[in-house]
Amino acid sequence: MTIAWISIWAAALLLLPGWVIWRLAGPRGLPAVLEIAPAFALSVALIAVLGWAGYLLGFGFTGVRTAAIAVLVLAAVGSPIAFLYRRARAKEPVSPPWTLWGAAAIAVGAGLAALYSGPWLSSTADSFYHLAAIWSVTGHGTALPQQVFFSTPVPAPDPTSGPWHLALALISNLSGQDPVSVWRVMTVALAPLIGLAFFALALSITRLGSAALIATALYMVFALSFDFRDAAFPNQFGNVLAWLALAFALRFVESGSRRELAVAAPIAFAASTVHPLLGPFLLAALAGGGVAAILVRSPSWKRLVLAGLIVGLAVLPLLVVDVSTLFAPAPYASKAVLSPLPLRVVHHPWTWVWPSNWYSNPGTILGTAFAVSLVRLWRAGEAGAGLVIAAVLAIPVVALTPVFATTYLGQYILARVSVVMQPLAWVAWAWGLWLAVGAVRGRLMVPAAAVLVVSIMAMGIAFYTGPLERYHSPASSPKSIAYSRATDLTVAWRDRLAAIDKLPRSSVLLAEPRMAYEVAGITGIEVVAVPYSHTPAQIQARDGPRRREEALDATQGRFDSAELAGVIEHYGVTDVLVDMDRTDSAAWAQLASAEILTPIASGDRWRLYRYDSSRLDAYLDLPLQQGPGPAIGQTGVGPQNVVAGRAVFARVQWNRSAAGSARLQAEGLGGTYSRTIDFGAEGSTDTFALPIPSDAPPGVYRLSLELSGQTSTFLGRFEVGRLYQAEDMGGVAAGESPGWTIVGAPRYEGTLAAGATNPGSSASQAIPPTGPGGFCIGARVYDYGTNQVNALRVTLGDAVAQMSWSGSTPGMRWVRAPVTLDRTGGQLGIRLAQRGQAAVMVDALEIFPLVEGTCRSD
Repeated sequence: MTIAWISIWAAALLLLPGWVIWRLAGPRGLPAVLEIAPAFALSVALIAVLGWAGYLLGFGFTGVRTAAIAVLVLAAVGSPIAFLYRRARAKEPVSPPWTLWGAAAIAVGAGLAALYSGPWLSSTADSFYHLAAIWSVTGHGTALPQQVFFSTPVPAPDPTSGPWHLALALISNLSGQDPVSVWRVMTVALAPLIGLAFFALALSITRLGSAALIATALYMVFALSFDFRDAAFPNQFGNVLAWLALAFALRFVESGSRRELAVAAPIAFAASTVHPLLGPFLLAALAGGGVAAILVRSPSWKRLVLAGLIVGLAVLPLLVVDVSTLFAPAPYASKAVLSPLPLRVVHHPWTWVWPSNWYSNPGTILGTAFAVSLVRLWRAGEAGAGLVIAAVLAIPVVALTPVFATTYLGQYILARVSVVMQPLAWVAWAWGLWLAVGAVRGRLMVPAAAVLVVSIMAMGIAFYTGPLERYHSPASSPKSIAYSRATDLTVAWRDRLAAIDKLPRSSVLLAEPRMAYEVAGITGIEVVAVPYSHTPAQIQARDGPRRREEALDATQGRFDSAELAGVIEHYGVTDVLVDMDRTDSAAWAQLASAEILTPIASGDRWRLYRYDSSRLDAYLDLPLQQGPGPAIGQTGVGPQNVVAGRAVFARVQWNRSAAGSARLQAEGLGGTYSRTIDFGAEGSTDTFALPIPSDAPPGVYRLSLELSGQTSTFLGRFEVGRLYQAEDMGGVAAGESPGWTIVGAPRYEGTLAAGATNPGSSASQAIPPTGPGGFCIGARVYDYGTNQVNALRVTLGDAVAQMSWSGSTPGMRWVRAPVTLDRTGGQLGIRLAQRGQAAVMVDALEIFPLVEGTCRSD
């Protein structure tokens, strides 16, 4: 019944409302089989409007759910009217008619392929982010995903998730089924829509059923490898919306019917809400088509420009939201360049990007080459031909300009937009191929035959590296469908998932970031950190790198007892999950011996622990000294140096008369932080944690305890400092770099560090303002043991610290130097001054208040 309930509610939410709108207000020239995808797209557009209304007006998931049910009732009432509504016969039937049936057959085949493969739920999948986004909507009650993986509030919905996740959350909630089951059903249901929507796009561009069918077959078999494990991904199924919006815009150009634009605009809005790249795709495609039409003075240029304006206005609101969200200033840092894009920057004779991301498959290569065969049609005023020519030339042309090559952001935009533009190149290939078939018996027989031979050879290569590899390769190949079927984590991890399902929904799980990502997607449980590529943009800007580094170091056994407990307390961790496949034996043993972690479930290669704060006393065993009495016998405070974002611990030995509650409080120039604690056993010794916020300013803090109805009791002092990872600094780049670059090794915190070989190389990072005063700045570096001098220049605001080191023993070491800051500084920087070893590796930087006698290097 699971599949049945999901299917019923999916059809009700994602087809019925859109079908009613289509029947009453949509175009009247489309065959029935091609009406399915637009009905789906209009339903998604309606949910997108409800979702954003719910977010802006603040009525959350409950309000959206109520509104969606009301829409369903109205659609059910209006269905008889829509069904009886007389519509004119199609004025332009698909010609030849059999091509429509061919497209339908490809769509059915896609559904069967998706049924065979199932969704991508192995360790190589990206599905878990989308599943976690669905869980977050129902779990946090937001109208749109805002707290994916974490309960940390963010100011706006994450650009990489949106109304599609809301739609699946509605289906999950109304059907009473979990998001994973909904995801399985939707993967199969959406695969046919991809084929039908692409056929509709190709048909609107070429106006030839045969060319459209060839384009659909080429794209589905060779571009997608007939692999639909990711059919439910927004960047995959979202193409359906963008293609339909573009198709109806072109149908308007041809017919002038306002009904076409009335459908194109809301579908374009839906596309822009589903994935941030689809708005730029529509703008680029229609802008290119408009310019191409104007250049040849096509009779349709005015309609094309009007269609571009209408669609542009529909996608503009979300485009503005996405840009403002993605590029909001980070409160803690300008992050390093981490994305390994398949791009190569050429610097001579001028800076430009080699467009390898475009010329990477037969469709874009041959589509660009065969676009020359469409020039005649373009000059004759064919709007579709001009649009396709502009689209296939856009990426290679802009790649030759220095605009995109000079910044990482420019390269990233170029790479991502080229991906969504590629389907139009496949249409160009198919169109040119169809023209070659028609010219084989004419005077252009030789070039036409050459086109056919080259195309057949390209198809053979694409088939070998695409569908054959996916369907024929054994389960040992990560790309194969057999692999994802054999390593489905919902099956392979059945025992650990069953244990996690028993945890309260308010639990917070600490696990290795990759495993946390997968577990969070399947179960919906909150975690501490996930990999870089899946961390929501706003969390990434806030404290994403730190989350990952601390989660990784905690589960890899790189922390001492106070550091591990401090991380657990800071993130509110309730449970810890470790897996022998994601950690080593030493870390496994260290966590097993941690007294604060109580085993609650285990398997052959995994173990689930419950964090028990009552065991902190024995675990930390802080040294005691005579207390102030009479309620407090002895006290202890530790550690002496506390990194902001971890915790300070107070150990108290109670006299027999003590029992009840108290307030533990830390006071300093930067602020006051406190929490209420409870103690019960008379004569006991308890250790309590006080998390120090990540933005706490460096300084000396006073720790005190205020018992109920009594004055504050001083416990001790401690220093708060800040810790920064060098690889996160702006100017540190992945791959080859003349300056600072990212290096990896287990010895580094978070396994990453920054390295440089050229003196003068510099990097900097915006940090929360640090007030005037004396500070001890430290750098954790790797010493090669060469006895050669290395020197580093570290800046804090206007203050400069010169650090040097040399030694005969290889290993990590801290080098420190005092500085005096005369005025508030908000910038941290490093500069390589001298190198006496193969490279200078800086792992981390710390800033602590300067206390006499404590600023010493290792």
